[in-house]
Amino acid sequence: GEVLVGHDTVIGHNGVDGYLQVTGTGTDDLSINLNRFSADNWCPFLTFGKSRNATKGSHTIVQNNDYLAYINFAASDGVDFNNTAAFIAVKVDGTPGTDDTPGRIEFATCPTGTNSALTRTTIDNAGATLFSGLTGNTDTRNTQGIAVKSPHGVSFNAFGGNGSRNWRIRPDDLGGWADLDFSCAPTDTATDWPDASGDLVLSLEGDTKDVVVKNGNLVIG
Repeated sequence: GEVLVGHDTVIGHNGVDGYLQVTGTGTDDLSINLNRFSADNWCPFLTFGKSRNATKGSHTIVQNNDYLAYINFAASDGVDFNNTAAFIAVKVDGTPGTDDTPGRIEFATCPTGTNSALTRTTIDNAGATLFSGLTGNTDTRNTQGIAVKSPHGVSFNAFGGNGSRNWRIRPDDLGGWADLDFSCAPTDTATDWPDASGDLVLSLEGDTKDVVVKNGNLVIG
């Protein structure tokens, strides 16, 4: 049966009507504290388990892409809680075996204009961190590094007004296809970003392998 604390009606989130629900109006009546007192370095645990066997207590091996855990963050739109603002999911990431369970963790947020979250960052079984919705790392020599989905890149936000400027490193940004472009904002205004060809400083050109200084001078020493 259901255990409802603080309310007598089940409140569902995206089709999930949990058998254990805590409902309230303040901090204390909506908080869960796990306290452990022991003379060691351990802490309380919150664990999730998944078996593909439909019989309780029995085990069948999971498969690649199976969900192992899912934490949903639901927001009311004035009608219901069937709206996911963000979620954290853990999945099997590869072919599992006995004492061999590769996994990945996905972080998702919901863009404006919809109520479904999209995966933005993934940490895969090898330890690579994938950004901008990249779902797989194909770089066999950067298996534990950082990968960003093209044409997205890295932005360096300046404080603005103190002489610092916004910088961007992105493939195919202000140059040609297959180029890696380094661009700088024309002013030190915090909201000013490089968006014109004249803001391009340096380009690493993929087709010719040339390093090209687009605007300014190459100074050595």
